[in-house]
Amino acid sequence: MTTKRSAFGTLSDRAVGDARVRHVWAALPRGTYPGVLLEWRKHGGGWQARVAIAADDEGGLVVRWIPANHLTPVGPPQRPDVRRC
Repeated sequence: MTTKRSAFGTLSDRAVGDARVRHVWAALPRGTYPGVLLEWRKHGGGWQARVAIAADDEGGLVVRWIPANHLTPVGPPQRPDVRRC
């Protein structure tokens, strides 16, 4: 049996929970917003993530359940090229 892996890890990672905070792009009807993935849940026939997003012009925070297919993980931060003298 093979393990299926998505950009968010394996099914087991999502079902058990992952203590790491994940930064994501959330594609919503009014645009794409940066967000922080807080937790996963199985809902209906698919997965949803609870995501905190800054979705208004006044700096307000919105927390909502978003289907997994509307999320894209943000890649790891690039390490600056630091040279020691």
